[in-house]
Formats: sequence, C-alpha cells, structure tokens
Amino acid sequence: MTGKAPNRLVLLLILVLFILPLMLYAGLNKKGYDPVNRLTREEKGGLTFAADSLALTDKGIPLPREGESFTMTMTLDPHVPPRPRFQVFLMINDGNSWNQLILGLWDRSLVIMNGVDFSNRRRTPKLYVPLGEKEGARDLRITSGPEGTTVFIDGEPAGRSGKLILSFPPNRKEARLILGNSLYGRNSWTGTCYALGLDSDSTSWVYDFSSPSNEIFPDGNGLPLRLPERRPVLVKRFLQSPRLWELHRGVIRFDMFVNFFGFIPLGGIIVLLPGRKPARNSIIALVAVFLFSLFLETVQVWIPTRDSSLLDLVLNTLGGAFGIVMANLLFGEIRIMMNPWKRYRGSRDS
Repeated sequence: MTGKAPNRLVLLLILVLFILPLMLYAGLNKKGYDPVNRLTREEKGGLTFAADSLALTDKGIPLPREGESFTMTMTLDPHVPPRPRFQVFLMINDGNSWNQLILGLWDRSLVIMNGVDFSNRRRTPKLYVPLGEKEGARDLRITSGPEGTTVFIDGEPAGRSGKLILSFPPNRKEARLILGNSLYGRNSWTGTCYALGLDSDSTSWVYDFSSPSNEIFPDGNGLPLRLPERRPVLVKRFLQSPRLWELHRGVIRFDMFVNFFGFIPLGGIIVLLPGRKPARNSIIALVAVFLFSLFLETVQVWIPTRDSSLLDLVLNTLGGAFGIVMANLLFGEIRIMMNPWKRYRGSRDS
C-alpha cells in the first residue's frame, strides 16, 4: 500500500531551509579550529605558544648522520593544562609518521619517542621524565646515541633509557622541524620556549628567539624558523581508510551512528522531488547523496580538527540509500517496481 506523495514545494523548502544548512553545519563545523597562529613574544626573548599555534622550518633541515650521537638543548617554561593531554613541543617529520622524532609533554612529564605509537600498542621504546612541581623555566639537555638516551634537567640527570635510541627521518630532503604542535595540528603545546639547539659532529644549530621578525635565523647551519600569521595545513589526508582497532571506542561508534542516520532524511526528500518515476528518481537521489557527502569529506581535508574518512562516505551513502527506500515504501511505487510479475500482468491487462 502506498501513500500520497507530499507537496514538492514543501519538500524543497524543508531541504533548502533546514536539512542542507543543518548538514553543512554538522559536516563543516571546525570544532574549535582557529587558523590564526597565536604566537607571542616575551620581553626576555622567549616565544610563547598558545593553543593552536606553531613555528616551523622549510623542508631539508640539517640533521645528524644516521647512527651519530647528538645533543639537544632547550629552555622551556611549560604551562600545564587543567586536564592531562598529550602535547607536542618538538617534532621532526618527513611526511611519514612512523619515522618521526617527537618531544612532547603529558601532564608534568617529558615524553621522548620515535614514531607514532602514542597508545603504546606496539610497545616501542619511550622515555618518560617527570619535570617535578617546580614552576618557571627549566633547562633541558637530551643526549642520544648507540648507548641510549639520557635527559638532564637543570644540569642534573633526570632519566635514562638504554633501549631508546633516537633517530631522525631517513628522507632528509623532506624533513622539517615543527615546534608547538604536531604535523596534523591537533596536539598543541602551551608554554614559552627561550632557547633551542642541536649539536653533533656533522651539524649544529641554535635558535635565538629574541629576533623580532617572522623568521628566526639560527646560529650554525640550520634553516630559518618561520612564524606564519596563519597556521598552514601541513598534511592533507583525503578519504582515510578506517582504523579497525579504534571502532570499539564509544565516540567512534556514536560518529558512525550519526553518519548513517543523519543522511536518511536527505535521501528520503531528494527521491520524492523529481516525480513519480521510482527507479530513475532513486538513482538520481543516490548519486546526489554520494556527491554531497563527497563534497563534505573533501572540504574536511583543509580542516585539521576534522577527518576526511572513507568510512564516513560509505555510511553517509548507505544512510541516504536507506532513506530512499523508506520514502519509496511510504510514498512511491516501489512495490510494483520491485515485482516484475505484477508489472507484466498489468501490461497484459491493459
């Protein structure tokens, strides 16, 4: 049994005034992303990083040779956030997250690691060094070589790991230094950096943050540290494949639920707009749903706080398809269309 199709003008108004604006807001909401790079300079020469800020070099920063011992020095005054979260102070990355070097902070501890094993699922070596309750700037020195990695705080040994041997990205031409955030712009560090340097037998550079310009030129053979007015999107990831090991998380399941059911009204309304030709209308509606979802996922590439996801595209399209079927069942002629014998009998009787 089929129902009377609703007025097309009413459907069009609902689509234009309510459905599309709501879905555009949900799909393109920046979720707190601010493109303005909020770096400030201290009178004492420090560079203060607020949330969503970073400094970076161009690609090709000079790095120690493979297997060579080196020392990194820095003077930091970290701001501890109200709730613990992982903050990336320093990252050297060549575009491959598995090869990167990271210096970050979790609560009041310094975290030093290679790669991307934040959840510790792969049990890759890491070094956690408590900074203590002391407030103010701390002088840090990190030495690493074949014998392991050692951290000194204010000249005193604070932590050591013989298993952690820090390494730099193998693609030296693509490697760049990023301060105050991760390559993906989601792990901002808050605090003030007063000095930063790296020294080995083959390379040496030291940054002086007292420079007033938007480029800080180092002493030694390093590259200028750029302070852009707007945060660049360094990684553009289009239609990422789903990470199956994360599907058990409640927030992921909720996101999947929203992506499926949120597109049901869109498919249901579009299929009823053209007229009473269910097969053609259904194909047009399904293509329209797919293209609209693809548009949202494409724009999300330029929003670091959003993920352009292949799973989202599939769920959006399936949700729209479900809405198309439901609309046809309620208002269309899908039962006759899906029953060839009835269509054949009807043509003979006529």
